[in-house]
Amino acid sequence: MEQEALRKILERMVQEGVVSAVDAGRRRVRVKFLTTDIYSGWLAVLQHTGAGVQAAGHTASVTVWMPKVNDRVVVLYLPCPDSDGYVLGGV
Repeated sequence: MEQEALRKILERMVQEGVVSAVDAGRRRVRVKFLTTDIYSGWLAVLQHTGAGVQAAGHTASVTVWMPKVNDRVVVLYLPCPDSDGYVLGGV
């Protein structure tokens, strides 16, 4: 792989942006990236499905987190051209 292509992939891997649209039913969002003003395609929002809290013999599960429009988030793309991206969490 040539160096310029590799540099572009690495620059794109982790980005910060603002949520522009939400599809809560499918747990995905679209993001406008802060450094480029480019909008993403639909990105899956990562969840901690096995997370829970246990205290005094009681267990409570963590609810599903979905960002809202205008929330700032961190996005991770897989390190290959035209890869899928994922919202890691809010900022």
